[in-house]
Amino acid sequence: MSKIKSKHNNLLNYFLCDHKYLQKEYLRKSKKFLKELTTERMNGKMRKGTVINYKGTEIKIPFDIAVNLKDLHKVQTVKNIYSGRSTILPNFAVAVYDTIKGAELFYNAGDYKLASTMNKGREWFQKYFIEEYYVLLD
Repeated sequence: MSKIKSKHNNLLNYFLCDHKYLQKEYLRKSKKFLKELTTERMNGKMRKGTVINYKGTEIKIPFDIAVNLKDLHKVQTVKNIYSGRSTILPNFAVAVYDTIKGAELFYNAGDYKLASTMNKGREWFQKYFIEEYYVLLD
């Protein structure tokens, strides 16, 4: 089977098609773009293992996350796109959730290297934000 031709400014095929059918140059550019996008959006990076004191509990970050370091404890509402249910999380937990969902997209596109990231994040939510876990990730 011949390779699928894709526009280099469109990520649809990257997420929908099996990567073995996509052109190598398209895959390379797509991965580079996604990496740059993540880097551009990061105004602060919190390293794996950083401990945050939140509501009297010491919470250890499971992996590197991009988060505004000035607003770690500020909360926001996050909605489960499948069930429509929502919950409130502090920004650092939203960053962990976003990383899990991003890893899930790559995993579903055939990049299985990020399975451990998804699992570490889910286990982290089960440990520190159990009610929110059942709303967003279960």
